[in-house]
Amino acid sequence: MVKGKKQSKDDISQKKLDMLAKALENESPERLRTLLKADSRLNLRLSEIEKQEIEQTAKSMNMTVTSYLLAIHRISRDILVSKRIIQG
Repeated sequence: MVKGKKQSKDDISQKKLDMLAKALENESPERLRTLLKADSRLNLRLSEIEKQEIEQTAKSMNMTVTSYLLAIHRISRDILVSKRIIQG
């Protein structure tokens, strides 16, 4: 991006698609099918400050809270699999 030039919505959308493609490049077709039909919810209990921090962090990374938390999950899971703490 040129300094001082504001990114267009298309540029931002393309960056998000690129990030998504990178995050999913090693997923199996079965896992991708499961991810694409995400229809479950997860409720969390946390303080208002923790909630705000998570929202601010996700926003600063141009991610939704869901995509941010799932990215952290994938990173954590990859670490545990690589250390053979869990099976991949």
